[in-house]
Amino acid sequence: MPAEPYHDFPLSDNWEWDADEAERGLRQWASSDGSGDKEKIDWNKLRKCYFWHEAGELKNFNQLKFPYCRIENDEPHVVHNAVQNALARIDGSNIPEEDKPEVRRVAERQMARFQEKENQSREGIAFVKQFGQPTPSQLEKINALAKRPLSAEEVFVFSAKLVGDMIIPNRYIKIDKSLLEVFKQDAQRGIAFMLDHPWAGFGRPKPALAYGRTFDAVLKPSKDVEGETWALYADHYIVRGKEKDGISTDAIIADIEDGTLFDTSIGWGADTYECSVCGNDIRDFSKCEHWPGQEYDGKLCYVIAKPPGFLMENSGVFDGAYPTAGILSKFDSIDDQSNGFVEVENIKNAPMGVQLYHIYSANRGQLVTFAKRDSLEKKLTITIPEIKHLDSKKEEGVNLEEIEIKLAKETVENLFGGVPENLESKLIALAKDGQRYREELINETLDWGVRAFGNDFDIEGTKKILSENTRTLDDIKSYLELYKKAAKEILKPGRVTQPTVSTEERYLPDEAFKVN
Repeated sequence: MPAEPYHDFPLSDNWEWDADEAERGLRQWASSDGSGDKEKIDWNKLRKCYFWHEAGELKNFNQLKFPYCRIENDEPHVVHNAVQNALARIDGSNIPEEDKPEVRRVAERQMARFQEKENQSREGIAFVKQFGQPTPSQLEKINALAKRPLSAEEVFVFSAKLVGDMIIPNRYIKIDKSLLEVFKQDAQRGIAFMLDHPWAGFGRPKPALAYGRTFDAVLKPSKDVEGETWALYADHYIVRGKEKDGISTDAIIADIEDGTLFDTSIGWGADTYECSVCGNDIRDFSKCEHWPGQEYDGKLCYVIAKPPGFLMENSGVFDGAYPTAGILSKFDSIDDQSNGFVEVENIKNAPMGVQLYHIYSANRGQLVTFAKRDSLEKKLTITIPEIKHLDSKKEEGVNLEEIEIKLAKETVENLFGGVPENLESKLIALAKDGQRYREELINETLDWGVRAFGNDFDIEGTKKILSENTRTLDDIKSYLELYKKAAKEILKPGRVTQPTVSTEERYLPDEAFKVN
C-alpha cells in the first residue's frame, strides 16, 4: 500500500525540523551497521518513518516521500513541524492522486496528537477536534471498560458537551447541578453512544444499538448560553471497522472528522421534580398548586430535576435543541403501541413514583418526556390509598395480592358492619353509584377547566387522563379545585356566560293546577 499506515511513535518535544539531518539519522538507524548505506537498509523499517512510498520493492531513497520522524534516544520520534510541512505539500506533490486522501488522513492523525497534548494542560477534558488518536492515559481508561485489550490504532476518541443547567424552553425544566454530578459519574463509568435515541421508538421499530461509549467526564462552570452556570462534558470512544444495522463505525468516524456529525443529545431520567416556587414535587397536587411556565407573584414556575437519577445514553443527531444537543427523528407517532415508551405531555400530570425519561427534540424545539408504558399502567392500577409502598414490600417477598384481599375484606366489614348475605348485589349498587359520582366529578372538572383556560383547554386529553382509571377521586378533586382557583383569578366579576335557555317541553298533569 503506497500510503504508509499510521504508527504510534513517541512525540518529540522539539518542534524544529531539518529534513536533511533527520533523514541521515533515519538511514543510520534503519541500516544493519549504522552506516546509512542503502545496501544495508532495512526498507520495511525505514518506510514507517515516511507518510508515502512507492508500491512494490523499495531499493532507493527517492522512492520515499514526506519524512516525519527524527531519531531521539535510538527511537523514531514524530516531529511537529515535519508533519506540518507534509500537510502543506501533499496536494501539490507528484504522488498519485488516489493516494493523497489516505496520506493526508494519516498525517492529520499525527497532527491531532500534538493538538491534544497541548490541550491536556488546559482545564477539564481535552477536545480532540479531528482524527481522535487516544493518549496513553485515555487508552488506559478505555481498556478498563473493554472486555479485551484495545490498541490505539483500533479506537477513535472525541469529546462532546452533553448538557448544561439552563432552564429548558417550552418545558420549563432545569437539571440541577446535583443531578449533573450523577450524570458525570455515569459518564465516567461509561454510557452508550448511539444514533438518534433508538430506544425511544419515535413511531418506527429500530434496534437500540450502541456504536461507542463514554469513558471520562468533567463538570465545570460554563456560560455558553444565557442562564447556564454549569455544563457536563464527556470523552467517547468508537472502535473502528465495525458495522451494525447497515451503519459502519468508520462512516460515523468519518462524519465526525469532516464535521458533518457534530450535535449530540442525551437520554436521561430522574425521580425528583421540584417546583421552583414552593419546593414540593410538581406532581403532588396536595402540596403544589403551581404550573410550569406561569408566574406567581412575579416568580416563574419551573421544574428542577434532582437525584435520584441517571444518564442513560448520548446520541449523535443532526441538530440539537439544547446548544449542541438535539434529536434526528421526526415525531410521527410518539404514542405508538409497538414501542415500550409513552410520551408524558406535562410532568404535572405524571403519577408520583413513575420513572420519567427525557431527550431534547430539535424538531419540537423542546424537551420531550417519556415513561415506560408497562410501569405507567402498573402504577395506575394501584389506587387504594393504604397501599403506598408496595414496590419496597415486593422486594421483601410480601404477597401483594394477599394485602389487597385483606384490605378489601376490612373495607366491606367497616361499610356494612359485617359481611351481608347479598354482598354482591350491594357492591354492584355501590359501584354504580361510585361510577356515576366519578363521571359527574370529571364533567364538573372539565367545565371548570374550560372556564379557566377557554379554547386552550384540552378537553379530550384531560378527560382521558381523569377517566381511564389513571387518577383516584382525590386526584380528580385536586384538578377540580385547581381549575376553580384558576378560573376565579382569570374571570372578571359579573356575568360572563349566558344562561342556557331550555327548549324542552315540560309535561305537567292537570292535577298540578288544581286548587284545594
